[in-house]
Amino acid sequence: MRSKAKQGTTRFFAYASIYVILRNKRYTLAVKYCRRGESLTGVIEFLLNEVADAGFSVKGLDRQFYTVDVINYLQDKKIPFIIPCALRGKGEGMRELFRGRKSYSTEYTARSRGKEATFQVNIVVKYSKGKYGRHSVEYFAYAVYDMDIPVTKTYKEYRKRFGIESSHRLMNTARARTSSRDPVLRLLYVGIGFLLMNIWIYVHWMYLSVRRRGGREPVQWSFKTMLRQVARRIEDEFGFFDYMPLPY
Repeated sequence: MRSKAKQGTTRFFAYASIYVILRNKRYTLAVKYCRRGESLTGVIEFLLNEVADAGFSVKGLDRQFYTVDVINYLQDKKIPFIIPCALRGKGEGMRELFRGRKSYSTEYTARSRGKEATFQVNIVVKYSKGKYGRHSVEYFAYAVYDMDIPVTKTYKEYRKRFGIESSHRLMNTARARTSSRDPVLRLLYVGIGFLLMNIWIYVHWMYLSVRRRGGREPVQWSFKTMLRQVARRIEDEFGFFDYMPLPY
């Protein structure tokens, strides 16, 4: 897929993932390889079907899912959600709702390419209070459906999904590198990376965290340390070659 330039290229392999927060720990449940031209509603439907038998449901979605089609799809399926609203352009529209000094909720209609979606928008007002050298008022807009939370708590509730960026960075630490363009092989490497990360989180919590009053105190055991231990075990099992003989 084409996107903003990064590391010398504008073409990327794209993946969507769905995860659950359990005891403040994030576990990736399913990964979807995204094809060029594939609809976002199709991606969401695939991921939901993967976790449907476990009884999980969607709660928060990334900003890239803020589209008229996705919002209509989720509301038609009666799936609760919080999606940060993407502010596109410098004209009227969502920006007109950024007024006042108090957070509030209102109804908003988004339009795109002849389609429209009407939904609840929570406008959250935050005061910088000198943080990062800013002293101004900031506005955050969230598309919300069937979420029983106060407007002022929307920002904090959505912040729970911020961990998805760190989970993808951790996955990249474990992902095998390849120059192959085979999407099946690349998806396999991504899946193994997420699996290793899930194992690390589970072992860290269940076996290495010291129980104490008020919670647990984790033992220092980094993800990179686990990966080095796994690599050494693989070397012990299959051997290690520091050179590759060239065919003649």
